[in-house]
Amino acid sequence: MLKKLKSIYRILFISTICLLVFPYQAFAQYVTNTYDINGRMTSSTKIENDNTSVRTFYSYDPNGNLKSKKTTTEPWRNFNVSTFPVNDNFSFEKDVNQNNLPDFWETAWRIGSSTSPSATIIKATSTDSSVDGSSLYRLNNGKGEASSYQYVLSDPIAVGGKATYRIQAYMRYLLSAGVAEMTVIQADAGNNTIQQSSRSFKSGGGKWNKNSITFDTLEKATSIRIRFAVGGEENATLDIDKVTFANVIQATSTAKAKIAFNGNSSFEKDQNNDGKPDQWDVSWRNGTSSGAFAAIVSYLPGVEGKNQYRLFSGTGDAASYMYALSEKVPVAGGATYKLSVSMLYALSQGSANMSILEFAADGSTTNEIHNVYRNGGWSWKVNSKTFTAQPNTTHIAIRFAVGGEVSAYLDIDQVQIELAGAADINDNASFETKDNTNNLPDLWTTAWRNGTSANPSAERVLIDTLGFTEGLCMYRLFGGTGTTNSYQYAHSSPIPVAASVTYTLSAAMRYTLNQGGHAEMSVIQLDKNGTNIGEAHSTASNGGWQWHNQYMDIVTLPNTTHIIIRFAVGGEASGAYLDIDDVRIINKSW
Repeated sequence: MLKKLKSIYRILFISTICLLVFPYQAFAQYVTNTYDINGRMTSSTKIENDNTSVRTFYSYDPNGNLKSKKTTTEPWRNFNVSTFPVNDNFSFEKDVNQNNLPDFWETAWRIGSSTSPSATIIKATSTDSSVDGSSLYRLNNGKGEASSYQYVLSDPIAVGGKATYRIQAYMRYLLSAGVAEMTVIQADAGNNTIQQSSRSFKSGGGKWNKNSITFDTLEKATSIRIRFAVGGEENATLDIDKVTFANVIQATSTAKAKIAFNGNSSFEKDQNNDGKPDQWDVSWRNGTSSGAFAAIVSYLPGVEGKNQYRLFSGTGDAASYMYALSEKVPVAGGATYKLSVSMLYALSQGSANMSILEFAADGSTTNEIHNVYRNGGWSWKVNSKTFTAQPNTTHIAIRFAVGGEVSAYLDIDQVQIELAGAADINDNASFETKDNTNNLPDLWTTAWRNGTSANPSAERVLIDTLGFTEGLCMYRLFGGTGTTNSYQYAHSSPIPVAASVTYTLSAAMRYTLNQGGHAEMSVIQLDKNGTNIGEAHSTASNGGWQWHNQYMDIVTLPNTTHIIIRFAVGGEASGAYLDIDDVRIINKSW
């Protein structure tokens, strides 16, 4: 992944006063204050040494008198976005039948009459890099006909109905007239196509672009297939790597977007016929009991499919435990997840255990999280655990155990994961994609200047040596020269949110602004008619031309359906600059 080392700074971030910034590492705590339109403090957040967030909220009566003051203490949640593989070959490393098409992505075809089109696994080299692992998937539409397109299609991927999902893929292309496409095809239980959603991408610069598509599943949707395509010019090439689910706000969903933990999360597959589910083959007994086992069973009603995974601790030794362990699955370090498992047990004396084991890239253990369950009454229960992976965690595995009494049983089914914590604000939160001729990033194409300055601008630009974290591009605003009364503005397209919910917004912003100017981040709330029903604003200055993580809390109104994120810079005759990257949001009610 193309990333530069973060240089994170925290500042006192308020509407009316902005203080000098010091590096986060240099002091013990920082404070964020927010104010309403009348200048009254509405909240104050102090982050202390142990990453504890002390939040104080203030409310006022109609006469402006302080009515209440409430202080809460909670862990400070970072803004790492959780991602999870779409299938067991999300980076195209596996080709069991050696046909040079990646497993789970073997459906490929060309529409048109071009010659020598192709879809094939490519091994990465020092000059032809991948994003994750040693392979990438390359499509080429062939020669002789510009209108030809090359397609590839994934196998079905399980999803839930009436939920919001985001698919993220790294795509590399250099297209002067052609187009690269990413499409999500929804299907019902009968495998009938019921809806399609597509995004197209142009230009690309021949570099890896982090592209995403967000969609709501229909109520009858049970699976999706992901399709990629390239064409529209001769010899058009598209490289694909690291296709994942990414966290999304889920404001329009009526159900949480749950994802199968791996390709055998309901234990239906046993290709080697050893009686243990694929990807869960490792099992052992600690103790001296007799007859302990871990095996697929199918003679009891389960939760999903016909099989469950049964662990039995054996007879003769109450202290014995039977264990089963999954293969490792990639996760994003520092991101938040919720694991949920359907479990069946009685255990009046013993216990069932679910452990989340975290691993670094070198295979060393970074963390273990253990959960113990008893007295289940031999009925199915959904047990869950929300956790934030350690910053250096790259993979997790799930371990189950049962024991502590003679002949202890545990049945397991439907192991699922949900993505939590921070989400990119939209499908172009780091300004990577541009499908227009004016060099404004997709979903951020509204820009204007208030005032009379000369040569103001808003444009998507390549990151420089001081670039921030995400991808290749950032959004640069320039207030123009010649006057102090001009400001350059840019704002997002409407973003769906839930009503009466607290959100925390984060944006990476770089500025100097030491001559009286300021940068501004605003949130505009809209009702279902698109009417502006509320605004919140925060300003910053004296940034030393360094990157700063800026934070802002908002509470949506009861009739809010969408928000717009707006940035602005100006107030200096010599010309004020603001660079923006990596705009993220957390739904605090998750």
